Amino acid sequence: DCYSPHLLNFCLSHPISVIRGLGNVLRLDLSLFSTKTLIETNPNHLVEIRNQLQQPTDENWDYYGKRKTWECDSRPSFTTLIKYAKYQAHMFQEAVREEKHALQQEQAHNRRHQTNQNQQNNSVNSKKSNPKIIKFGTNVDLSDETKWRAQTQELAKLPPFMRCISSGNILSYIGYKIDGVNSLQMYLKVPGCRTPGHQENNNFCSLNINIGPGDCEWFG
Repeated sequence: DCYSPHLLNFCLSHPISVIRGLGNVLRLDLSLFSTKTLIETNPNHLVEIRNQLQQPTDENWDYYGKRKTWECDSRPSFTTLIKYAKYQAHMFQEAVREEKHALQQEQAHNRRHQTNQNQQNNSVNSKKSNPKIIKFGTNVDLSDETKWRAQTQELAKLPPFMRCISSGNILSYIGYKIDGVNSLQMYLKVPGCRTPGHQENNNFCSLNINIGPGDCEWFG
């Protein structure tokens, strides 16, 4: 069914489609795209960083956490895969600790059957006055097959209309790399990272595969 023209027609007739279980059906080895594998392959690969304010998904504050705004403040810098991997591991561990702490607080609250509203309000205000900045590794370029051959070959298992390079795709013949459209890119995230609303290069369709470990929430 993955190679059925009905799937192609379905995807092209809807602005956004979610296909569940495709990786399992095609037996994609997504461990090839784990941060661990990437740094073992090319630890000094350049990564563009976007420094963002960590915040709830249904809110958007300016960089200093002072006022709500539509603009997503995302300040660029650069690092290497190995440095981002260390940061990412630290942030995942911190997120687990925070989640465990929140669960303990909730359990304690349920036992007491009461809420100190003033303490909660003070906690929220202190977060906004001392905003936490997180780092989003964006547009990691994996298009160089001499460096990322295993990753490129693994994605060749996808149906032809989903591949970066395919005989039926005119983008494979233009002789020019269009970032993220006919080339392979990857995002490296920590909890709270966000990609602002945008259109793909040349307004083409894009395919996104979430390798985890967490979920991604999409708005479209």
